[in-house]
Amino acid sequence: MRVTPKEEPARGLPRLRSRMAKLRNPRAGAGEAEGALWNLEEKYRTLVRTMPTALMVVNLEKEILEVSQLTLEQHGFDRAEELLGKNAIMLVSAPDREKVETNIRNILTTGSVKNLECVMARRDGSAFIGELNIGLIRDGQGRPRGFIGISQDIAARRQVEEELKESEKKFKAIFENAQDGILLADQTSQKLYAGNKMISQMLGYSLGEIKTLGLMDIHRQEDLKYVIEQFEKFGKKEIPIAKDIPVKRKDGSIFYADISGSPIVLGGKSYLVGIFRDITERKRAEGELKKTLEDLKRSNQELEQFAYVASHDLQEPLRMISSYTQLLGKRYRDQLDDDARDFINFAVDGAKRMQKMINDLLAYSRVQTRGKAFGPTDTYSALGQALINLSQAIEDSHGIITYDQLPEVNADESQLVQLFQNLLSNAIKFQREKPPRVHISAEKKDKEWVFSVRDNGIGIDPKYYDRIFIIFQRLHGKGDYPGTGIGLALCKRIVERHGGRIWLQSEPAKGSTFIFSIPDKEEKNNDQSNDGQTG
Repeated sequence: MRVTPKEEPARGLPRLRSRMAKLRNPRAGAGEAEGALWNLEEKYRTLVRTMPTALMVVNLEKEILEVSQLTLEQHGFDRAEELLGKNAIMLVSAPDREKVETNIRNILTTGSVKNLECVMARRDGSAFIGELNIGLIRDGQGRPRGFIGISQDIAARRQVEEELKESEKKFKAIFENAQDGILLADQTSQKLYAGNKMISQMLGYSLGEIKTLGLMDIHRQEDLKYVIEQFEKFGKKEIPIAKDIPVKRKDGSIFYADISGSPIVLGGKSYLVGIFRDITERKRAEGELKKTLEDLKRSNQELEQFAYVASHDLQEPLRMISSYTQLLGKRYRDQLDDDARDFINFAVDGAKRMQKMINDLLAYSRVQTRGKAFGPTDTYSALGQALINLSQAIEDSHGIITYDQLPEVNADESQLVQLFQNLLSNAIKFQREKPPRVHISAEKKDKEWVFSVRDNGIGIDPKYYDRIFIIFQRLHGKGDYPGTGIGLALCKRIVERHGGRIWLQSEPAKGSTFIFSIPDKEEKNNDQSNDGQTG
């Protein structure tokens, strides 16, 4: 609402001064007494107008006798004379005027000071939220003579309060709905002070019950000493988190938690905020992983024992079968018919193939157990050694092998030679009518090198992509292409030991491209710690 004075200040001043004089001393006379009163009035006016607060003096009729400069500024007036003699109620917004009138009547009845929050009006029609403090003025005989009012613009304070309430509301929502359990504990008595919904679920206690507990109630007796030590370290900021702490539920069962703690001060008292993360499932998974690793270690030991048996005990009877069968064929050749001689050849061939399969299986099993430690390896040199090993096969097939510049990687050089040798051997073996052509290239992608071995061979149907990397899986009869079917399985095992992958792109009669990755030499290989020579 707009506040507008209804009479000129000059017309109301004489009568106003007379009223102010009566307010102070109704029996004041003329002459020296009048002069003294005038001096007192000037001092009074100066005091009121320079007060560092929004202050107003009114008589019993609620007419304004004096105002401070801050009151003028609050309500949008320039000079005190614009308000003097006017009804003070006009400075209150219309809806709140009756509330102020009632407050004034109560003050006259009880004589006590009343604080009142109401909407105050400015001259331009705007408004602000104010806190109005009204006190009663009495004369020397204790009779009511007027009122003194002090108002304060509390809009900024109200905004801060609202922001604080909103902040507290958000904090409470976060606190109550956090996915980790939260406890507030007295740092001195170690009593629990408050908790959130999640800690209530974790412990099995209601929020009300939690406030009656202490540290000894949520930890086993045998763990209590250690827990208290960690509690005290939290209070001294010596540790940010305590790991793998057993916590006791209401029903006596146990869960494990990682607990982070931090000291805070509330109302002059020291507390600790503890954040509980339930790691029971993770601990169970770690236990299962540990068991799996132990089983794997035991399995590797059994595989090593099998490799020993395969390299010694199984080889000997095979050699005997092959030797004696061949001796039988030589000694009694003239006494045997063609069928018998074929049977002997089949037996010798079978023994030789069995021996080859055992040797290949032994090589497969030793990829992990007999592998050398990784080190900087020039793949160009590894490829060169593989080409030397295959020189006769390349010459016999008139093969053409080309390659791009190759990088240095972190690898077991002997296994890298074996990897190239197996892939090149396959490319030469599974050729079409024209001489085999093989090209080797490498490309850096992210944190690994991706190698490609592309040939112009018979190709592979996509439906067999997964099958060809399985041990002893063959796509062709042994009469068509020699081998045991372990070469690509061995390649896969070597690549995986180096932390990489192997796959292929191929179509029947259009050649194949075998692709494998090896982490860059600057990247630490996760399996390297297991690559010692054993067995």
